[in-house]
Amino acid sequence: MSRQKNYSAEFKSQAVLELLRGDKPLNELAEQYQITPATLSSWHRVFQERARTVFQQGPTEQDKEITRQNAEIEALLRRTATTVSLFGISGRHSVQGLTALESWSSAYRR
Repeated sequence: MSRQKNYSAEFKSQAVLELLRGDKPLNELAEQYQITPATLSSWHRVFQERARTVFQQGPTEQDKEITRQNAEIEALLRRTATTVSLFGISGRHSVQGLTALESWSSAYRR
């Protein structure tokens, strides 16, 4: 059973751009980059499918979804802080709990 390699975006784009130049055939480039022709062909297809996003203006649908999820997380944090204060939990423990939730939220947003 072979282990699937992970290639960097830079490596993939370099191979695809060289293929687009047309100086060498796909099989020769695949051999040069030590990948299968099917892999290079797949990268080429993905590149073509996503090329239009290079010139896209404004946030993508994925950006909008991330913004919506971040707003939801912040609302949950506020609700949790309100619940904590309603139950009379005060002092060091409530501050630590809220700080932990905020740090988790910050890490999640990255």
